[in-house]
Amino acid sequence: MEVQYSSSHAVAQNSGSGDVADFANALIQEVDETERSRALIQSNGNAPLDDEAKQTLASLRDVQQRVNKSITDASASISRSLNSRTPLGRLPVELLSKIALHYTEGARKGVVDIHEEWNERETASLPLKKIIIISHIFSRWRQVCLDSACLWSHIDLAWNLAAVYAFATRSKSSLLCIRFNSSAQDSLFASDETTEVAARICPHIQFLTAEIFRIESLSIVIDSFGFPVTELWYGIDTLRAPELKRFILVQNTSDRRLLSSRNLFSDHFPKLRMLRLDGFSCKRLTSPLLACLRSLYLSVGLTESTTDAISAISNAPLLEDLTLENIRFNDIVRHLQSGGKPVKLEHCRNLALKKLNADSVIRLFAAFEFPVIRAINISSRPLVAPDGTMISIYSSLPESVKALAAGASDLQIEMHSGMVSLAVPFTPGVFSPIQLVERVNHLHRKQRDEVRHLLLHCAFDFFVIRPEVLQVWGSDPTPEFDENDEPVRTGMDNENNIFTQQLWQALLSNSSSVVEMSLWGTEPLDPFIEELERTDVCPALKELRISIEDEELYTERFQAMLDLRKERNAEIEEACLSELEL
Repeated sequence: MEVQYSSSHAVAQNSGSGDVADFANALIQEVDETERSRALIQSNGNAPLDDEAKQTLASLRDVQQRVNKSITDASASISRSLNSRTPLGRLPVELLSKIALHYTEGARKGVVDIHEEWNERETASLPLKKIIIISHIFSRWRQVCLDSACLWSHIDLAWNLAAVYAFATRSKSSLLCIRFNSSAQDSLFASDETTEVAARICPHIQFLTAEIFRIESLSIVIDSFGFPVTELWYGIDTLRAPELKRFILVQNTSDRRLLSSRNLFSDHFPKLRMLRLDGFSCKRLTSPLLACLRSLYLSVGLTESTTDAISAISNAPLLEDLTLENIRFNDIVRHLQSGGKPVKLEHCRNLALKKLNADSVIRLFAAFEFPVIRAINISSRPLVAPDGTMISIYSSLPESVKALAAGASDLQIEMHSGMVSLAVPFTPGVFSPIQLVERVNHLHRKQRDEVRHLLLHCAFDFFVIRPEVLQVWGSDPTPEFDENDEPVRTGMDNENNIFTQQLWQALLSNSSSVVEMSLWGTEPLDPFIEELERTDVCPALKELRISIEDEELYTERFQAMLDLRKERNAEIEEACLSELEL
């Protein structure tokens, strides 16, 4: 039997210049003829085929494969032709590359707008998904993506190794940004055998060793209990990192190991600008290369002395952002020698001191000067001196921070049974140049009340704030401290009268400039209402919003106060008393 396919095949070969519709019809006809020929050959049932029939069937299959390929090629050609005529397809290569970079930027840098229920595994895989999506829109854009080395320069070690090495290859000679969160690979490290688990991080160490010469940013977060962080760290700590600008290693587990920071990266990281060490010993962290740092975050362990941290900070005169944190409240600078000349950090604009006792904060301010400070964030714990004097940050701040509140028109105060807080925002609800928090759950009731009055003294006498907008919280919807903190002492947690007559007098006597006031959970409300019944209190007040748990209890007296002020020409134009949403 003779197979007729030459004419239509010729059409396929000349399709580049022919009409697309004619070509498609020819291919369809070819397929039909092929199927009829195959059916004719196979119509003999199970009869054995002779050599000629086998050759004919093989020829038919070859034709069908070429026809299918021609159809696929034609379809791709049509798609390319159509895509090239779209507005997106006509964009220049440079713009397509920028669009791809913008679309994947958040995912590549690990700053992703994700749902709360997403886990770290899904977060880690998002960059892969986004790059796949954008590179499959059309072939020209796919080629643009493949040629854009910087698009592949952000790598997550939680990916499978094939993807990790593919990205490294496609990034060509670009500097790399590497991140890793152990919780994204929980299943990989879920084993009771320490040696087996340690062996599983060998590929990570091998990759980092091979690429360290061009790693610009390295972020490692350990969230998994039992993760062999010691093996990982000592597998890379001596590597030389000539391009490293940003290094983060954080341990968020209860079994954290105190790692050594001695000879960090063999003291060869000449471009390092940002360093965060959480779960490291600060002893001997004195490399001269720290002099180039702009941002430093040190988390000090319970057995560590901040004297070592201070030594490290003293070697970083160019710091612009400094954070010193303790795992939990502890007097970590008890042995710090005082009386020495303070180190002037002439470039430091942002300072955060977290979970330090008040005397520790005071001594740190004695050790350093901050002439250009722009924002301070301190969470502390007041102490009672042997002579009964209260040691609190609210009464011990250096003069250099007073200017932060210059011209402030907003003041935010929180007072709970376990903590007190003072905040002065640049812009309401956006960013606070002053955030001072003290944990008072270890104090007796009278001592807590003393700290609250020290806070008011700090706001109105030290910072000399004359607010126009005043916000006061008495409930604690977002606790400041975590599970490592001490619980409130037994018998001290039922403090229902924080907002006493004396407290309101101290607060409102300094609020003559307040135009807008908001209160949340500040029961009992009677002392406050009683103060406002005096029309010389808050004479400028025009807007008052109060949210408490049992607003009906105070409705009548609240309205009577409003009527009284109106009669005496001190009207509050907008007033609202509502139920607090818990």
